[in-house]
Amino acid sequence: MSKAWTLGLETDAAFQTEYSNLDAKYALDTKHESWNVLWGFPKSRSIASDASLSNSVVIRYQNDSSYRPGNVNFPNGAPAPGYTIVPVVTAPPATSAQAAAK
Repeated sequence: MSKAWTLGLETDAAFQTEYSNLDAKYALDTKHESWNVLWGFPKSRSIASDASLSNSVVIRYQNDSSYRPGNVNFPNGAPAPGYTIVPVVTAPPATSAQAAAK
């Protein structure tokens, strides 16, 4: 957590107090798989046309051409008008290549 805080992650002060002094020996050291064939194949969840989306979804869509979630509607590269975009993260600074493309 201290690395994340150093990079600018903001958390509640009580949370920071509770977790900032944990001994590293309590960190997880076992790799946990997020999916197992016995659980069946993952299914895409549906996203309502009036859902609230984190602005991180929009930022990633605009900056990562490999990210195209099939359950979110992006007509003409912008989120559909029914979505409410919730500001959660700050957009990354534009690179010179991105600035030249605009």
